[in-house]
Amino acid sequence: MPTMSAPFGAGTQKKNESKYSMAISFEGMDADTAAGRKLRRAYDKMQQIDDRVRDLMMEHKETLYKDVKDAAGTKKDPKKKGSGPISDELVQLRYESFIKPGKDMPDLMYLSLQTARVPEKDAAKYTEQEKAEMEKRFAGMPGYDFLVDNDGNAIDITTENVTNIIPWQSRVKPVIELAYCWVMKDKFYPIWSFVHGLLASNVKERSFDIRREDDDEDEDAPREEEDAMQEDEAQDGDEEDAMQEDDEPREEEAEA
Repeated sequence: MPTMSAPFGAGTQKKNESKYSMAISFEGMDADTAAGRKLRRAYDKMQQIDDRVRDLMMEHKETLYKDVKDAAGTKKDPKKKGSGPISDELVQLRYESFIKPGKDMPDLMYLSLQTARVPEKDAAKYTEQEKAEMEKRFAGMPGYDFLVDNDGNAIDITTENVTNIIPWQSRVKPVIELAYCWVMKDKFYPIWSFVHGLLASNVKERSFDIRREDDDEDEDAPREEEDAMQEDEAQDGDEEDAMQEDDEPREEEAEA
């Protein structure tokens, strides 16, 4: 992905403080500049992927949704209202796009920052304190630092300092991957993860240029917008039926 604004920075999710996320903005994609064209290409590609994931949901609708499978047969239960085939139009409404329209601001994507996990087979090798320290780190691409500065040096980022390292109006050049999809009775939602990236700037008032072809002026973004977007993304743990597409997915990376 090109260098993008992170208008709300990174931090815990509003309704689940054990999970971390960051929004990236397509601000500037309409500009007739090298940076604008890069953002537009990235946006168009993500739209294509969004459409393809929706198509895959429809192709596997009977596997994903029991009510669709039960209604696909010729038998109908006269005691159940609405018994019978469910239209494709209704099933498609369960799909939630991962590209979010911003309120008085450009479209956004929310990225999950997944914390590291100690494999169960290795758990006995570490003390509880050691495991706790390891799980303060974020999971990224094997062989790559999770976050680097403009000189390629690793940035020491953990769950304890993530909001300070990536504050409001930061600029990042992210490598992202389609990690998995939430599948619930009335929703299908793809989850994208930040797995590696460059922190181009982490000051609200930009004082220098990193990648001049990618930089655009930042604008202040209200906290209310972040809260509203995170409420849309919050999932009820009692209703979730998570379908992991890959325990260690690496196939859907989107990189500039």
